[in-house]
Amino acid sequence: MGSASALKTALITLAKMVDTWWPEMNAFITIGITNAKTEGYGRLVKQVERSACVRRQYLRTTIDRVGSRLREVDRQPHERSH
Repeated sequence: MGSASALKTALITLAKMVDTWWPEMNAFITIGITNAKTEGYGRLVKQVERSACVRRQYLRTTIDRVGSRLREVDRQPHERSH
C-alpha cells in the first residue's frame, strides 16, 4: 500500500478535480444533462483531422518521391533510336 503522503496527494488532486468540474457534475446529478454528445463529436472531429493529416503527409511523400525520380530520369542522357 502507498504512503500517507501519496494518499494525501491523490486526495488533493481528486478534490481539485471535483471543485473544477462541480457545476457539470451537479447538473448531471440533479437533471441528468451531460455534454457527452458534444465531447463525442469533438473526439470524432479530431480523429478525422488526424486521418486527413496522415493522408496528406502520405501524398506529399509520394509526390516528392515521384518528382525526385522524374528529375533523376531527366538528368540521365537520353538514347536516340534510329
